[in-house]
Amino acid sequence: MVLHHIGDEAAALRELRALLNPGGLLVVIERGEPMRFLPDEAGVGRPGLADRLDAAQAAWLAAMREGLPHATPSRDYPTMLEAAGYDLIADHVAHVRLDPPLGIEVRQIILADLQRTPEIAGEWLDQQDRDAIDVLIDEQHPLGIMQRPDVFLDASRHIYIARAAVATDG
Repeated sequence: MVLHHIGDEAAALRELRALLNPGGLLVVIERGEPMRFLPDEAGVGRPGLADRLDAAQAAWLAAMREGLPHATPSRDYPTMLEAAGYDLIADHVAHVRLDPPLGIEVRQIILADLQRTPEIAGEWLDQQDRDAIDVLIDEQHPLGIMQRPDVFLDASRHIYIARAAVATDG
């Protein structure tokens, strides 16, 4: 979950490849699908809040990547891994769905993720969406993540396992 914070991901993968023994493994884990935690009609803000949050976070990611030192356009990980001298041996999406009622620990994970949203992606959200987030992160509000009975967790991570290619003679 850090490779996307490096301006030239392909160069970083090549540098990591140089550190591995032939046949050594590299595991890359990045976000999968956007996390979901509320029903579509959550009673907070305008309908479509989750999609607007996803769009704002995507805009933040693109802007963040553009501002990185040596920023280059990102390509898909299998292509970058292969170009960097790896054999892709696993390309897997790990998915978890936890239905209500959720325990406090899971709610705190959702809350922490949502609390970061205004800091990182707030400039891509309008005031109504920022107000909706304020309600959701209010731990005492009946419509907040910590109080409402309909909160669920639907999240995924994309996992790539690659082997440092072994040079062959001939």
